[in-house]
Amino acid sequence: MSEVIKTQGLSKGFDSTIGWRRRIRVLWPQAKRPVVRGVDLSIREGELFGLLGPNGAGKTTLVRMLAGLITPDDGSATVAQVPIAHTSALKKMIGLVAGEERSFFWRLSGRDNLIFFARLHGMPDRLIAERIGELGRLLEMGDYLERRVDTYSTGIKQRLGIARALLHNPPVLLLDEPGKSLDPASTGILRTLIRRICREEGKTILLITHQMDEAEKLCDRIAIMHQGRISLIGDMATIRKNIAAPQVLKLRARSVPDTFMRVVQSQHALEVTQQQVDAETHLRMVIPGDAFSTVSAILQVVIDMREAPSHLSLEPLGLDEIFTLYTQAHAGDEGEGRA
Repeated sequence: MSEVIKTQGLSKGFDSTIGWRRRIRVLWPQAKRPVVRGVDLSIREGELFGLLGPNGAGKTTLVRMLAGLITPDDGSATVAQVPIAHTSALKKMIGLVAGEERSFFWRLSGRDNLIFFARLHGMPDRLIAERIGELGRLLEMGDYLERRVDTYSTGIKQRLGIARALLHNPPVLLLDEPGKSLDPASTGILRTLIRRICREEGKTILLITHQMDEAEKLCDRIAIMHQGRISLIGDMATIRKNIAAPQVLKLRARSVPDTFMRVVQSQHALEVTQQQVDAETHLRMVIPGDAFSTVSAILQVVIDMREAPSHLSLEPLGLDEIFTLYTQAHAGDEGEGRA
């Protein structure tokens, strides 16, 4: 499978000074504050790739370089075999969707907006009408296309933003927090649409998100960006293996014997949450990934229980908790980033 997005040593820094201080620095240049630091990244054709990271990690700056909106200080990158320095050719290859869309003409209908942007791409009128009809069906916009944009909900505006990005049928979509500010119902609809676009339209998608469940459910692979660098990359199984992610043992029972609690409490590495729900005790234990003896000791007590538990499961740790553990472990790393 071919590489559609490829970066090598991509770097970008910014001068954070303002006013007269900036004029002085023009005369006496100093080092810029690094934001993206030597990023090497490869995204395959048809892949739905998630980019995660805390605020200030450099995610948006990376995407803006891939979109040709800002110039890197060092390194190189190609999108669909087009170097990002070739901005006119690059625009044909990408569709960019931002989390907060402000570039539509609010008093025009959705259809009129799409016609305007399609003509900017040089599309003929016959093809424009056909493509808008296809996207209206794909994104389930119905009669919203005929309504003024200033009457749209946030969720419908996001669909219109995706439609605009897809107008010229680019092979690559760059989605920068498309679910930002959406309610849970709209977020669920948007996720379904993103998956459909990737699978049915065959697009390669780079998705920036702060919603861990979204990344875990949607993405083929995930990268965690921290302090301007890609510090962890792979599918969920690879990520869990690389950081020796803990597992979660869940148990629900009407009666939990003292012997069970003694075994649990003797394992000092365990993080235990206990909750009483109706007549049952719910226990949630976070167990280090290499603590097989701990799991064995707990399961032996479960086998010896007089009354079998109503629920017992050993599950992998969720991406939200993995992300928290990982960023906390690297919180003291040197350098600063910028979103």
